[in-house]
Amino acid sequence: RLIAGNPLYGASAVYNAVVHADEGGGPKKNAWRIPLAKLRVLESLVEAYGLQSQDNPEGLDLDGLMQRQVLPSLENPNAEVRGGAIDIVALCSFLVVDRDTLDRHLAGLKPALVTAIEQAIDFKANEAPPARQHQAASQPKKPKQKEKQKEKSPPRERSPDIMRRRSQALVEIEKQIEEMNRSKPDDDEGGGDRTYSEDFSGTVAHDDFTSCQFCRAHDPTWAEDGLDSHYEEHCPWLTCCDKCDQVVEIPLLREHASTDCES
Repeated sequence: RLIAGNPLYGASAVYNAVVHADEGGGPKKNAWRIPLAKLRVLESLVEAYGLQSQDNPEGLDLDGLMQRQVLPSLENPNAEVRGGAIDIVALCSFLVVDRDTLDRHLAGLKPALVTAIEQAIDFKANEAPPARQHQAASQPKKPKQKEKQKEKSPPRERSPDIMRRRSQALVEIEKQIEEMNRSKPDDDEGGGDRTYSEDFSGTVAHDDFTSCQFCRAHDPTWAEDGLDSHYEEHCPWLTCCDKCDQVVEIPLLREHASTDCES
């Protein structure tokens, strides 16, 4: 903000430097840190300078912001990066003059992302100052894709904790698989290898959207979109493929990479 406030530079100079910055070729395990840092800087600029309009020529350009940074970040496999992009969308919803302009950028997103964005907007509306609350109330809301109203989901878990839980789950899964292989007779009828899904997911009906068939988490407020969001962001037994962004069971990740990955 200090540089953006300098008349020699301005917010647009900082914005252009951020969105055009080369992310470099750092370690893959930390690759999410750079796009997340960019999103935090852009969110700070949007809060300080608003969006560009006839009344606010110094604001940030919404189209460039969405196309260059926010929409690609919404497809990022890292939950924190997606969360940072969702925060910017929620903030822009209170500042944009024409809500349809913002909604056009969001057309075609996954239902789970649309739900997360709506929840973030509702959350910010409750936290926003009175002026923003009035602005949000005065803007017509777009009809939701599903009539069923969902309650707010629990706060988003941060990536390090998710990775720790998934690592612990993977160790436990491998132990159970080893024990099963040791106790399984060689001449077992039906032979052949059994997949992780057959051993661990058979007790939960696939059409029960209130329960996770992998970690057994249960939430009566979940619908199909809520369960999809749990699979993508919170389930410790699942992870996203870095190459194709498909949600995969952790023990099958290597097999997926060699046979099913669409990248």
